[in-house]
Amino acid sequence: PYSALIPQSSGINAEYGGADERQEVEKSVTDQEQRYTKCLQALDELEMENTRVQREAEMRISEEKDKMEEKKSHVDEMTSQYFDFKKGVAKQAVNSRSGKPLALRDIDQYVMND
Repeated sequence: PYSALIPQSSGINAEYGGADERQEVEKSVTDQEQRYTKCLQALDELEMENTRVQREAEMRISEEKDKMEEKKSHVDEMTSQYFDFKKGVAKQAVNSRSGKPLALRDIDQYVMND
């Protein structure tokens, strides 16, 4: 199949020179096929490595999301406790002018504004 690539020469040394040229071309083609095969193998290895790295990244993302959700839940709980504490303190407070306890609607408004 590669014989079409081999140039035809004339003269007394044509057969000898042609054989050398044919060997050169066949060697070149063989070298190219080997390089192509190595490139395909390297590509397969890189695709497998990429798949492995993607899988690891997805697992890490999932783990980090879980950690984030736990921390967010903790923050939400602490925020709720803070506002409950603040509301409890405000319920015990008295108006400095009148000496009366603060109204619940005022307390809620104060707590929410902070």
